[in-house]
Amino acid sequence: MHYDVIVAGLGTMGAATCSYLAGRGLKVLGIEQFDIPHDLGSHSGFTRIIRKAYYEHPDYVPLLQRSYDLWRQQEQKTGQTLYHETGILYLGEPSSSVLRGSLESSRLYDIPVEKWEGGKVRARYPQFHFPAHWDVLWEPGAGYLDVNKSITGFCNTATEAGAEIHTREKIEAWKDQGDHILLKTSRSHYTASRLILTAGPWTRDLTAGLPLRVTRQVLAWLQLPDLERYDYPAFPCWFLHDPDQGMYYGFPVSRTGDPSEPRGIKMALHMPGDTGDPDRLDREIRKEDKAIFRYFLDRYMPRANPVSIHYKTCMYTYCPDEHFLVDYLPGTDRKVVVACGFSGHGFKFAPVIAEILTGLVLGETPNPSAAFLSLKRLDL
Repeated sequence: MHYDVIVAGLGTMGAATCSYLAGRGLKVLGIEQFDIPHDLGSHSGFTRIIRKAYYEHPDYVPLLQRSYDLWRQQEQKTGQTLYHETGILYLGEPSSSVLRGSLESSRLYDIPVEKWEGGKVRARYPQFHFPAHWDVLWEPGAGYLDVNKSITGFCNTATEAGAEIHTREKIEAWKDQGDHILLKTSRSHYTASRLILTAGPWTRDLTAGLPLRVTRQVLAWLQLPDLERYDYPAFPCWFLHDPDQGMYYGFPVSRTGDPSEPRGIKMALHMPGDTGDPDRLDREIRKEDKAIFRYFLDRYMPRANPVSIHYKTCMYTYCPDEHFLVDYLPGTDRKVVVACGFSGHGFKFAPVIAEILTGLVLGETPNPSAAFLSLKRLDL
């Protein structure tokens, strides 16, 4: 069967892209090798932070501003609450790249960010313990997104607009046939005028030559005896930049209502783990994994005494410069588009990336705010 567009991979970006393409009247097929959603890739974890004072690079801010608007539109379409505003606390050394980068984005784009004195932080959020000389920032217009409702919601709006969604079907190969793309899967063969590759860690297998690195990451949910002290508004989302380990991040008690979500407060270390293969990832929890979280609790949250800790593994997929990649794949005459390298901070961009990918497929004028995500910068 022939389609206008096939989307390979229905995690964060693929699900949103199917929705946007079908909404523009295109005949769309979305293919996912697992269920929707699933916890075997990069989008698992139930919640994702969203913020505007972007320390990674100020060029992301216009995309974030658009993404915030599109998340609100998706909430209106689905009738579901996807965004939970809690504010976010940034803690670290005065020289921290996280805090300095956040302040720079705030200054350039007039994003409300406050600098707090340590005494104010300790009075308001006594759960944290940190050095007296550290800086603290507060961004009120931040919070977290509901992962599973977002992904299933995008798939639902896609099918309502006429898209086909196939699950438990693995893409084995694709070939540019000149006037169309031929796609072979574990079930069948399909043809399409355009192909979009949004396969997360598996994108590397579908794009020979792209220098993508896949790493093993570990998340933890702390079950605490006094959990109400870690519920919003008593506790926000937060970033804490440890000078030795890197940046830790976490959430208040989740309000997704997902019965499969572990109870407690979620946290993780935002640093690349061991390089791995997505099909052979070591999902066993090691003693060194546990030590990462023990280090944090002993040093920065000593009042927390977890009754238990639930651990989970996922994957990051990086480009060499750790920025996203959204562009036409070279040598395909613009018939194939790739979107990858989102791991660690990409989820919040899903609707705006979907909008950009839809524009690329339709040959529309590219969003100038996304120019820095092109393949040219990698000089391949």
